[in-house]
Amino acid sequence: MITDEMVAVNCQCYKLRRAARKVTRVYDDALRPVGIKANQCTTLIVVSLLGPVSITNIADKLGMERTTVTRNLVPLETAGFIKLQPGHGRTRNVLITPKGKAVIKKAKPAWAEAQRQVLETISESELASFNNILEKFS
Repeated sequence: MITDEMVAVNCQCYKLRRAARKVTRVYDDALRPVGIKANQCTTLIVVSLLGPVSITNIADKLGMERTTVTRNLVPLETAGFIKLQPGHGRTRNVLITPKGKAVIKKAKPAWAEAQRQVLETISESELASFNNILEKFS
């Protein structure tokens, strides 16, 4: 008989989400002095690289739902890191602002420290295998 505990212990989704929360916490802690969170940093970088970019394209690039991206953009717009402008039809485009570029620049050393902390727990061969596995789901 399969118990609930067996399912939880052997569930890959559970394990990945739990690990992702722990890794996110490392990045969030490192980025706290900058005033942004890991997901905000990633979003700003995507907007900076692709902008002006539609919310749909941001969602595709981040592997997120469009509605989630829209919600996550609100604090970035409020902080003045991004600006929303009309796109084609009913779409809106997102642009990085000078303040957004400045916060990315300020975040890079904090991000690098978080990256170092995470990578010091994983060997190079484990990291290569892990990245290969993750690519299969990207």
